[in-house]
Amino acid sequence: MKIVDWFKSRLDTYIRPDPSSSFREPPEEPEEEEEPSDPVVQGRFRVTTVDEAGKDDKVLFVYGHDEAEACRRIPPPLLLNARIELAGYAVDGVVHFPPDELRETMASMQDGRKAPGA
Repeated sequence: MKIVDWFKSRLDTYIRPDPSSSFREPPEEPEEEEEPSDPVVQGRFRVTTVDEAGKDDKVLFVYGHDEAEACRRIPPPLLLNARIELAGYAVDGVVHFPPDELRETMASMQDGRKAPGA
């Protein structure tokens, strides 16, 4: 009887296979390669405001694709007699300073003070 039972089980698995053993996952479709997007470039503008006496009051740095967009971020009364000049640029969030400003910044940082948050 054991041979007959063995033969029946073999025949049964051949005729009615286990559904989980015959399951195949669908083949993976190749992912489409995304084209690299153009970098986001913004100008960095130094806005020097002037007080009532005609002296330089504040220096503000604003970002924008052009000078007009950057100036829209500042209240109009501050722009009345302000000097606006290009002071570097930012590409994808990384700021690039002009060389003269880097020299000034590095010279002022060498007096032994700790950086904020250090």
